[in-house]
Amino acid sequence: MAWSNIHTTTTLANLNPDIWVNQVEPYAEALLVSEGIVTKFDFAGAGDVLRLPKMSAISCNAAITDGSDVTLTGNTEAVVTVTPAGRECAVFIPWQVGLVSLQATEGAYQIELARAIRTDKDYRILTQTASLTTNIVGSGSSHVEKTVFLEALRKVRGGNAKPPYNAVFSTDEFDVFFSISDFVDASKTGSVDRIQNGLGGMLIGTNVWFTSNVYIDGATNYNLICGDRCLAYAAKLGLTIDINTVPIKGNGILIHGKYMDASAILNDAFGCCYQTANV
Repeated sequence: MAWSNIHTTTTLANLNPDIWVNQVEPYAEALLVSEGIVTKFDFAGAGDVLRLPKMSAISCNAAITDGSDVTLTGNTEAVVTVTPAGRECAVFIPWQVGLVSLQATEGAYQIELARAIRTDKDYRILTQTASLTTNIVGSGSSHVEKTVFLEALRKVRGGNAKPPYNAVFSTDEFDVFFSISDFVDASKTGSVDRIQNGLGGMLIGTNVWFTSNVYIDGATNYNLICGDRCLAYAAKLGLTIDINTVPIKGNGILIHGKYMDASAILNDAFGCCYQTANV
């Protein structure tokens, strides 16, 4: 079996003298945006299809008097069917590269693989934005505008979406948001712990997140504004990273990261796609 992209002593020489701390998950979590705003489902066991519950709203009524029947809500239950897909990435390191500092080399590549997987996951969740029915484009501007942002948010709330409200925008819009007078920097909202995950601040009661992983089609960024339970994320197999010694081309280290998941639109009316220019 032929192996390609085998790292050599030359390509990894800069890693040898360094001591890397192996903290895969904390490092990778700093890149996540979308996973924190989706409705999560976990499933295990046999089966390759997951049916996510989609419930209609339940109404409250006046309390009954003695002898009266309880007023029932005529609920409708639906499901959103998703099929999990496996994703992986791996790197093979010849034994002589890690000989000087084997643990350091392994730790460094564990972190890089985790980052690659988490970034990929973020992007694949956010691709759902392009499939939302409600779509809005700024008038006369390639960047975000407060009036258009308000219009998009009004559409989301008009679809009976419940809080918390979140907006996920391309990092192309970072400077533009900070130039809007009503935008509140995250460091002034008491949410400093979430800044590392891309939280930039708040505008009109909406958390605004920034990421380079929004869906892009040509010259257009597909940004997301949504309420609770707009998008769903289901994990079949959580992120795992394995390290094994493999006797190919001389003993070497195979570092392999993998996970299996799926994402879907759970409630189409609870989200809006806001298009801006990819600059």
